[in-house]
Amino acid sequence: MKPDVSSKTAVLPRQRVGRRIAADLVGVGLFVSLMSLGAHVRIPLWPVPVTLQTLFVPLAGLMLGARLGAVSMGAYLALGLCGAPVFSMGGGPAYVASPTFGYMLAFPAAAWLAGRIGRTKRLAVWRIALANVAAHAVIFAVGVPWLAGWFAVTDKAAWTAAAGQGFLPFLPGMAYKIAAGTAAAAAGWLPARRLWPTMPNTREESTGRTTES
Repeated sequence: MKPDVSSKTAVLPRQRVGRRIAADLVGVGLFVSLMSLGAHVRIPLWPVPVTLQTLFVPLAGLMLGARLGAVSMGAYLALGLCGAPVFSMGGGPAYVASPTFGYMLAFPAAAWLAGRIGRTKRLAVWRIALANVAAHAVIFAVGVPWLAGWFAVTDKAAWTAAAGQGFLPFLPGMAYKIAAGTAAAAAGWLPARRLWPTMPNTREESTGRTTES
């Protein structure tokens, strides 16, 4: 009696899908946890504290890929807005009115852009560094105008105050985070590519080899 080949080929894809879903959930949960931790490791400046969050935002895209990195940042924001105390000053829907929410609103786009730039087929440190710079640029491009609007509501010199309190003080720390994030992403590039490939394996069944873009 011949073995039922069709049943074997039907089971193997389901196993791969299950492993893929599990790895994706672990990756998203990992970066939600890192963002929650980073929010509470802070220097309490006013109105925008210095935190470790912007170290992990580009790393999410670089490690998980653009799509999954953006999903992890979206999950983090959703968790905080639902009331979980994962933001630097707690959580809840009222956080939308805070002066820092503009920076946070940019997290999914920044992670996505970092993944698009830095997740290449071969390790390229310069692209990883560029991805970190681009992600920080997106965060400030949304966060500083949001802060300026918040200052305008409070009758202050909006753009001057936003630049002086929401951008310039963060430049030294941003340089450090870009360097640290580049080193961390380069070190974790190979295992991240294996755990969270950016595209499905369209040739895996026919060749038995993993093909990624």
